[in-house]
Amino acid sequence: MVDKEREIMFKIMKIKEKQPECEMFGGWMWYFDKYNIPKFDSNRSGKWMIFNKDIEFLNRLCSEAVKQGIVWEAKVSCIPKDDTHVSCFYLHVDDNERHRRIIQFF
Repeated sequence: MVDKEREIMFKIMKIKEKQPECEMFGGWMWYFDKYNIPKFDSNRSGKWMIFNKDIEFLNRLCSEAVKQGIVWEAKVSCIPKDDTHVSCFYLHVDDNERHRRIIQFF
């Protein structure tokens, strides 16, 4: 494992210890509300994306969005591309109230 990857993994593990609702899978750190996951309709799938170099900031953002019930599911890329990570926040594309809430949250 490259030193940069090892450093990122340690940061993620540190955050994961504090956040029981997250799980690493497929190169992503997933955040979800395990007690309130609605049936997600893939035909109505929508997402917001934020790009940033600071993985700790993105992990906190995803965790808080899920904790506050703004989204049910969010994820952060574990390995950066061009030194930048991406976070994705999932919701139904036609859920206008949730879109308003996420805009206010950001």
